[in-house]
Amino acid sequence: MKKILIFLLVFASTISLFGQANYGKANQAFVMYESERDKGTNIDLMYTYLVDSYKLFAALAEDPSNQNIEGTKNRLRAMYPALLNGAIYYSDKKQPQRGFDCASGYIDLPQLRIFAADLFQRDNQYPAIVYYAATSAYALKKNNQAIKYFNEFLSLEQQGVTLDDGQVKSAYVYLNMIYNSQKNYTEQEKVLERAAKKYPVSLDFLYNLVNVHIATNNMGKLVNTIDRILVIDPNNVQVLPIKARLMEKQGNNEKALEAYSRLYAMNPNNMEILSGLARANFNIATKIVNEGATIADDTQYAVIRQRASQYLMDAHDLFIKILTIEPTSVKYMQGLAGVYQFMGMDSEYHVVTQIINDGASYTTFAD
Repeated sequence: MKKILIFLLVFASTISLFGQANYGKANQAFVMYESERDKGTNIDLMYTYLVDSYKLFAALAEDPSNQNIEGTKNRLRAMYPALLNGAIYYSDKKQPQRGFDCASGYIDLPQLRIFAADLFQRDNQYPAIVYYAATSAYALKKNNQAIKYFNEFLSLEQQGVTLDDGQVKSAYVYLNMIYNSQKNYTEQEKVLERAAKKYPVSLDFLYNLVNVHIATNNMGKLVNTIDRILVIDPNNVQVLPIKARLMEKQGNNEKALEAYSRLYAMNPNNMEILSGLARANFNIATKIVNEGATIADDTQYAVIRQRASQYLMDAHDLFIKILTIEPTSVKYMQGLAGVYQFMGMDSEYHVVTQIINDGASYTTFAD
């Protein structure tokens, strides 16, 4: 037991001496900072000593074995305004690494555990310093720190601080890019929803949400986000084709037809739109005919056929238009043959089918 006690006393003494040595090293760096500050001849060296001292004292502030808490706190308080000056100085000099070291120290210092009960007076430039720290961290590829400072910047608005709106919007853009690069789609979605809520008519954030939902294969959220875009811009050519294909894939031919019709009105010669619109019309017609196949009443069945005929005629006209552009396309001739079959136009159906079997061109039929 005596040996154990002696060991513990020696161990504790060693920790104490180690802590004192670290305090001495931190204090020496601060003294060197003050010396260079007073001389005023080497600004870079002055701030190098300041940052070194801050990092050492910050580590001591979180060290439970540190026996000089008050000395640590006093030194940190003394360097607080100097870190701000350094951030401003290197911001003007466009030196992001040095500026980041000073700015991050200025932001993080009041958040140290030993200052939990203390209040620091923030300079009125605090929002600009936080934004600068965040953008500098991003430029230096310190993404986790960039996330921390962009979120700190955005949180200031919730505290009633008036922020530059351009910087606020940029903060959301940066966070989106960082989370996307990390493939952290959960956080990316959260920040984009926050941004979309703040900027409800800005489509850029909603476009990025579309990409997130495509990446995560969340079809429900994807359709919802596309619809949010279409409320703002009903004829948006970036998302309408996605909506059209999704609706067609899901068998929602009516909504697919609506989307393809809007696209066709804007671009009537696009082959993908033409074929999509033709398919949507044909699919609606076949669904109507198939659903009415069990109806025994001739009058009711005639009404159903009449409903289907308009969609079939539209599909017919579209396939004809497509084949004047691509007369050897087998898939579009097959589409046209299907229309003839449903319309009961047997001779036309057999001719087109024969052209397909012969590997000939649709121009043979047209002639």
